[in-house]
Amino acid sequence: MIRVAVILFLFCLVACNNPAKNSEPVAVQAEANHGFFPVTSYLRGQIALIKSSGVNPLQIDSANGKVDSTWLKIEELDTAFKDYLEPEIDSVTLARFYTEDKFADETLGTYTFNYTALPTLPLEHPLKRWDLYISQETSNIKSIYFLKQYADGELQLTWQNNQSCKKVTIATDKSARQFVASTQIIKWNFD
Repeated sequence: MIRVAVILFLFCLVACNNPAKNSEPVAVQAEANHGFFPVTSYLRGQIALIKSSGVNPLQIDSANGKVDSTWLKIEELDTAFKDYLEPEIDSVTLARFYTEDKFADETLGTYTFNYTALPTLPLEHPLKRWDLYISQETSNIKSIYFLKQYADGELQLTWQNNQSCKKVTIATDKSARQFVASTQIIKWNFD
């Protein structure tokens, strides 16, 4: 189902970028073509697959030179993945706050979609950018990267399709230098 959605999305992308005869003004075209892949819905689908697989994910936390790991219970998954699901990423709620750049990245073998915050983004909104990587070979999502900024630092979130996710917390010390305060990896595919 997700693969079909990705293929349809790519088909629409190619169709929208086709330099066919079109007399609409450029501004109208840009507005009509501006549609985001529903990242949050995709991630909820991934979480539903994890829950239905019967495999308890392994959470590995690293902070202050110490590493600890625990097996997550299925009922803990919604809380564990909360940072990946907020805010809701879809065209309806975020299109007016972000620009979209898309290109075929031959180095990575992906279709890459970069979403970057516009100056109109409210200051209290932490999501500054996200990147979506779709395999050119399979048309499946490979990974999603998120950057959230807060007054005291930032979160760098990476979701690897059907594999794992990683949360890196970057803090700022008193002399305005950034450092990695903690890292959390959650794995559910152990192949």
